[in-house]
Amino acid sequence: MSDLVSIIIPSYNHEKYIADCIYSIYDQSYENIELILIDDCSTDKTFEIASKLLSHAAMQKRFHRIVLKKKEKNSGAHDSINIGLSIAQGEFIGIINSDDVYHKDRISIMIEEMKQHKADFAFSRIAFFYSSLEKDELPSNLDVPDSLYSYPLKQICLADAEPSIGFALLRENIAVSTGNFLFRRRILDYLGGFISLRYSHDWDFILRSLLITEPLFVKKTLYYYRLHEVNTFKEVKPLAFIETEVVLRRFFRAISTYKPLNPLCPSPENWPGYFQIFIKRQGYQSFWVRESGGKEPYWRVYDKKEQTGSFVEVLRRLYNRLRLKNED
Repeated sequence: MSDLVSIIIPSYNHEKYIADCIYSIYDQSYENIELILIDDCSTDKTFEIASKLLSHAAMQKRFHRIVLKKKEKNSGAHDSINIGLSIAQGEFIGIINSDDVYHKDRISIMIEEMKQHKADFAFSRIAFFYSSLEKDELPSNLDVPDSLYSYPLKQICLADAEPSIGFALLRENIAVSTGNFLFRRRILDYLGGFISLRYSHDWDFILRSLLITEPLFVKKTLYYYRLHEVNTFKEVKPLAFIETEVVLRRFFRAISTYKPLNPLCPSPENWPGYFQIFIKRQGYQSFWVRESGGKEPYWRVYDKKEQTGSFVEVLRRLYNRLRLKNED
């Protein structure tokens, strides 16, 4: 039997779109899937629609297991994903935003590519759409950043412009969203869950993965990101600058403390000379200088204990475990 794949849907106020999302998982050519939906206290009928749809006999027969849970209080997408991760039983774990959809062969293609390239983490090319995949033109009154129109092409250009996918991801999150992630369980075992960032918890997670493995970029359009009037990227834009600093400083702190297990991870040891050129080009020098100096990082916002607990400590335990194994 094929490996079990756990798909987590963190849902919130997407009553118009949740059925499309679920059906895109139902229609996957890959068979062995468990579906986990965690609702973040939606104030509309998102959870009711999902519950009714997933109670049908055809849905129950289609999936290895179905788990639905509605949280007692709204606490953000990162928390919904973490709850889903704690429930997931699959060898592979994927996430999909409750307003987005998968290509029907996404999981089959991604799993095949990951096994072929011996990759533990993968993401694909994306496409943006509005009302349906067949009709993707946007209404004139929809306020969408111009940069999004060309972003699928930009994914390719950024990936090809850098010497590794890691540098492309450090430049910006070319994976775009947690919904575009597919990774092996061992990644979760190493890194723990997502931290409590509103905007950049996805970027933080994939940068942390660079310490362990080199992500695979599958250059096929397998994830469809829906554009609508209340996309999160517009809602949380003011936080982006603050969270960018948090994410970058966490990453720089890690690579200055421990040698990454991934030989392609952006770091001075792996890329002498080029790493320094890169951070200067990107304007990251102040973050790098501060975090590589061994000083206690200053977190501008968020609880300090929460920011450091599942990151540096996990790396320390992992480092010690591998050191002891090598000594044996």
